Amino acid sequence: IVVINAVVIITLVTALTLKTREYEIGVLLSIGVSKAKIVAQFFIELVIVALIGFTLSVASGSLVAKQVGKMVLNYQVDTENKYANDDNNNFYYGETNYFTEITQDDLLAEYDVQISPMIIAEIYILGIGVVFISILIPSFMIMRFNPKKILMNQN
Repeated sequence: IVVINAVVIITLVTALTLKTREYEIGVLLSIGVSKAKIVAQFFIELVIVALIGFTLSVASGSLVAKQVGKMVLNYQVDTENKYANDDNNNFYYGETNYFTEITQDDLLAEYDVQISPMIIAEIYILGIGVVFISILIPSFMIMRFNPKKILMNQN
């Protein structure tokens, strides 16, 4: 659902951008630039913006994920300590050692939230695929542009 929404939104924004850049496209077509090069230019522009956005989101997402992970872990430890020490409560977790040599302090010291590089690569690949699909409909619009008609309508 997110991918479909992204494709629709990027396609609409690109189509609106084409309408405002119609004169530029007309001039490029009239000096002999091929329609394929114009479509490639729009694709490269969208990819550059997408890569910058992905990079910023991965960096900020990593920072937020670490902070949220620490908050959740601290909440879980506080809750477990509260239930384990409460004599009036029906719940008792009992021994939390679970037959291991690792203490809770060792576990907390080693706790680290990370985002897998494979997931990051998948985000980049999926994002570029979304951009590629999003440029298809606007590229059909470019293919039907007539430079003479565009330039005559500007007067």
